[in-house]
Amino acid sequence: DPCEQLPRFMERSSRLIFRQLLHFLNYLLHKVQEDPPEDDDEDVVVKCTHILAWLQALSGRGDAFRCMLAEEWTAPFDRPACGFVRGPTLLDTIMQLQPTLTDKLSEQLHSLFFPLLFVPLFRKRFLKRHFIPYYREHVEDHIVNSANDKEMLSDFPVQLFTVANCTEILKEEHMLQTLVDKTYSILKKCCAEPTSPGGRYVIDPEEEIITQRWYFRLTMDLQYVLAHSDMAFDFLCEDNGGRFRDWCQVLSLAQGMDDNYTRLPEGVEHAEYDTDAWIPMFMLDLELMSILPLFIDGVRSYLPVGYGALTGPTPATPRFSAPAGPFATPKTPGHAGLMTPKANAAGTGSSMLATPAASRVPSTAGRLSLASFQRVLDTNLTALHAWLVDNLGPGLAAANPVAVSSFCVSKERFTFHLPLHRCLAALLQERIKLGLAGDVTFESLFSAAADPTRAARMPLLAGALMEHPLRIHALLAQIRVGMWNRNGREVWAQAQSYESVHFRDLFRDLDVFVMQCCCVLLGPLLFLRASL
Repeated sequence: DPCEQLPRFMERSSRLIFRQLLHFLNYLLHKVQEDPPEDDDEDVVVKCTHILAWLQALSGRGDAFRCMLAEEWTAPFDRPACGFVRGPTLLDTIMQLQPTLTDKLSEQLHSLFFPLLFVPLFRKRFLKRHFIPYYREHVEDHIVNSANDKEMLSDFPVQLFTVANCTEILKEEHMLQTLVDKTYSILKKCCAEPTSPGGRYVIDPEEEIITQRWYFRLTMDLQYVLAHSDMAFDFLCEDNGGRFRDWCQVLSLAQGMDDNYTRLPEGVEHAEYDTDAWIPMFMLDLELMSILPLFIDGVRSYLPVGYGALTGPTPATPRFSAPAGPFATPKTPGHAGLMTPKANAAGTGSSMLATPAASRVPSTAGRLSLASFQRVLDTNLTALHAWLVDNLGPGLAAANPVAVSSFCVSKERFTFHLPLHRCLAALLQERIKLGLAGDVTFESLFSAAADPTRAARMPLLAGALMEHPLRIHALLAQIRVGMWNRNGREVWAQAQSYESVHFRDLFRDLDVFVMQCCCVLLGPLLFLRASL
């Protein structure tokens, strides 16, 4: 019966037409590259434009056309019918030409690829074979040179990095490590040279990459990738926290940046003009801190329902409770702050909480252990300790405690930017929610295996740890009573942003939590002495 064969005949005919048309498009694109047309003869470019527009319109007609077109792009090319096919597939061949095409043709090609990204085979091949290698090679130039918005790096990341079934490719290609390394490289280009051998790099607020926020490509892509909980968990705990060490190096570049000297010069009664020079640095700090909740969500996704499954006894009631904030979770009796599913009348979970937390953890991946969590805390503490030694003096590195040097907020430099402090605060909140029992005490969370003398210097470490958050809050008190009214808008605006309801979860609340931890470590008497 011819009617029974008609659908199959039409499918084969469509595939044949697609195949021939794509080969012709490939030929034309090579002509554009090898023999650029003159201004008065754009026949080749016009043909390419019409073919791409027709394919784009056809791909919007339904899944059947999209799937056929995607299969023809990615089908292995095993016959020498066309000498212009230089890769294993037509997609590989055309992507080799992509950097040399005109902006208009590149834009059309990208518009054609967007609907095809819904086809898993096309998306995975495009991501692994083309996008990730291109990203590694060109992302720094894209940022430093402020590349055209029609670039591939501007068009595709959100469509590729946010899809769950691409995470295995991102892991295989070590995409997170690439993003962290590139972020560190870009921010280091913005640093002023150290004033002494072995000195610390500090970001220069006047660098164009910072003032124009060209770095946002990397920070946004990090947020896209870390939105997958398994990627965030691996980033923190895999390889003994090696990747997290690299991230702490990124935070170290931003730690203490844009230090302010609020005292007016001698003989000057008020600031001559207001300045918004603080805004780019605040935005950079906000971009880096916006990644922190994604780390925490990744850790939570790998927490079992009960603490006992974590290598330890059932916890006693915690002596120390973390405050509410962006990282807080609802508390239920017996689970030390961990969220557990509610039961319906049938005794099973209901709604989105129908599956117990333990079963939501992928069975092929490891669970979070206390040892892994402690290594993450040690990594953060080590980076923060190195910064404190550089900022407050070598006395912190000595075996015998010495008093932290005095500081006058109204006469010396201070900074609002303390990402290492705040990262530590967020991680401590999560660790404390697991409970403290047996040999694990609150003080032991601050003792690193790599630095056995740290426990003996705990009072000094706690005093140094609270020093910079305390300076900020001393400044806030001075601003509230009007001591800085003649210094213009800059200091006041930074304080308003720091305490804003939009940002306080990532700034003020975490600084307060650091000071609360230090109060526990020091005791009330020493804490009050340090504060006064």
